[in-house]
Amino acid sequence: MSNDIFQLQWIIKEYREPVTISEVFYNRLVDEFPDVDVEKQLKKAHAYAELNFVDPAYAKGMETFIMRWMRRNQARAEQIKDTFTRTLSKPKKHH
Repeated sequence: MSNDIFQLQWIIKEYREPVTISEVFYNRLVDEFPDVDVEKQLKKAHAYAELNFVDPAYAKGMETFIMRWMRRNQARAEQIKDTFTRTLSKPKKHH
């Protein structure tokens, strides 16, 4: 984990204070989403938020936004892992 992840400022248009994540919240994400590259996904979520959020009310719900983002990515990772496992466990057809 690099310290720059804590320097990401989730600046919402027309919102005075930048929103940052704490190390405690980061560690919670790592624990709850073991199949997700949390740092990479936080950077992607940050880029998305910078481009798409215009409502200052989102600043208060930033942790909720991040949790939803991580849940989606955890589900994708589990689906990929499940597909890979099923593919490996299929018997090979011999001709």
